[in-house]
Amino acid sequence: MAIDTANPDSSGDETAQTQSQSDKAMLAARDDVRSIRKKPSMPAPLEQVMKEVAPAPDPSNAGSIGRVERRIMMLEKAFSEVVERHEKSLRDRVGAVSALEENLLVLRNRLRLSRMPACG
Repeated sequence: MAIDTANPDSSGDETAQTQSQSDKAMLAARDDVRSIRKKPSMPAPLEQVMKEVAPAPDPSNAGSIGRVERRIMMLEKAFSEVVERHEKSLRDRVGAVSALEENLLVLRNRLRLSRMPACG
């Protein structure tokens, strides 16, 4: 049997390349997972704001957590009041529009009657 050296069987090389590519893909995925687990770094001003708004949980900071909770409750209450006022405004507007429609119909009918020649 003669071996064709011009076109050697490269199936062994392809398997090695496929294995190498899959290893690289696994390493890249593992690096991605590690980078996701790391805390994202923020610019200094944003980091300072985040510390002021949401400080790290600390037993000595229990009062500030209560203050944040009260602020959130006040915000929720204010938001619900805004929603209620908006809904009331919508209802009032619907009532005003229907009254306006009635008045326009009456006015249109009066105009029609005034343009009709007087019979009789």
